[in-house]
Amino acid sequence: MRVRRRNDKRCFLNYEEDIFILEPRMKNLLKQLREHALTIHIVPEDALEKITSLEMMITVFRDLRESFLHFVEVEYLRNEAYRKASERNPKILEDFKQGFELYIVDMKFGSLEASLAPNLVELDNPLFRDEILDWKKEKFTQYKHDVFFGNYQENAFVQSIMEKYTPEERNKIYKPIFKILSGKYKIDAFDATTHKRNVLVPPDELRRLQLVPPITQQPKKIEKNVIGYFKLLTDGTTIELKKSRIKEVYDVEVLEHDTYPFKPDTLHFGNQTYVLNNKLVCEVGYEDGMYFITSGDFEISVWGTTREGVEEAFAFTFSSLYQNYCCEDDVNLSPKAKVIKQKLSELIKSYYES
Repeated sequence: MRVRRRNDKRCFLNYEEDIFILEPRMKNLLKQLREHALTIHIVPEDALEKITSLEMMITVFRDLRESFLHFVEVEYLRNEAYRKASERNPKILEDFKQGFELYIVDMKFGSLEASLAPNLVELDNPLFRDEILDWKKEKFTQYKHDVFFGNYQENAFVQSIMEKYTPEERNKIYKPIFKILSGKYKIDAFDATTHKRNVLVPPDELRRLQLVPPITQQPKKIEKNVIGYFKLLTDGTTIELKKSRIKEVYDVEVLEHDTYPFKPDTLHFGNQTYVLNNKLVCEVGYEDGMYFITSGDFEISVWGTTREGVEEAFAFTFSSLYQNYCCEDDVNLSPKAKVIKQKLSELIKSYYES
């Protein structure tokens, strides 16, 4: 179908002509990528005429992709300039990995043979310099040598990999590859760069454990409030809750919520500070997602969704009582208010504003 603008003698190419023009460029691109490709040949052990199933193909390619992208991430973060750029903008690393995706550049069916390569010819982002392509070529070659074609039966090779990568890095890079090598099929591979074909052999159990040791997840440490009763060694004036001073533990209770006692001897609200003669013992509760603090002596009852918030509400209410009662003449107060004023006067040692 031709599209012609009115009063315009120019015309656009039709579909067949577009393909005719683009095809040589595509052929040249594939030719260049195949020169660097990693070719995998999968021969199933038990299958119809040794034909590779779709599930098997997906499993192998998925694990290979996982290993390769972890390798790219590890090597990327080892490059100081790239790492600093990623620290400034974490999205850069993900964009870089997407630009280093593996492509199928050739395929033969039956006992499956597929050639894979990242884009080592053109840069998708013109902001990157040619050195990025050089880095990609170097790392893809390194991946084939150090991972896919690794001689896992050789102690020197295994030792070099253990020195190069941490246990966490090795788990990410090599564990997916060992899954591939332990499948119910035979894999041989061809490196177009070195023109070498190898039958891939998995490591024995000892070397596999050396390369991908079990990583024990450290339990995440969280803060918990506890109430405890202890026998302590003390000088009679100070109490220090140190392990060396604890002689006996009678009971320890882990609090599900922040319902530890509230016994302030000083209260702050805004720029106002109240120093008390004695600790003001209050009741603390938690119900239906709300914290409650109550003082029966002063008929204060406050609540909030957080312990910090409800303590602040208590200080506000206490300050309001002081300002409304203690700073007011008795003639203007009710009998009940006079009682609260008397209690506040006896409790508060000093008051000041900062």
